[in-house]
Amino acid sequence: MLNLANFKNKKFKIVKNEGINAEVNSDTIFYFYQNDSLLYGEYRGGKIKYGEIFGIIDKNKIDFFYEQENIENKISRGKSTDTINLLDNKKEKEFVFSKKYN
Repeated sequence: MLNLANFKNKKFKIVKNEGINAEVNSDTIFYFYQNDSLLYGEYRGGKIKYGEIFGIIDKNKIDFFYEQENIENKISRGKSTDTINLLDNKKEKEFVFSKKYN
């Protein structure tokens, strides 16, 4: 198993989200944890009161499920497959996700 990304105990912000009716935005903070290929975490901020994410990393792809409550107290859930592109410019590493919603 080749993991391009190490998410263990990492905190991320969304840079860009082009999803239709996307509630997750640059004010949403993700807290990730990782155990081998298992990725899990929680997120909040912006239009999201609280969300959880759970998925599997396989090479440069992540298949995950999420469930979240927004600021209007509506719960939504879904599944996504993302491709990870790791950019490294010596100062920082950026993870770019390309989403394909199911």
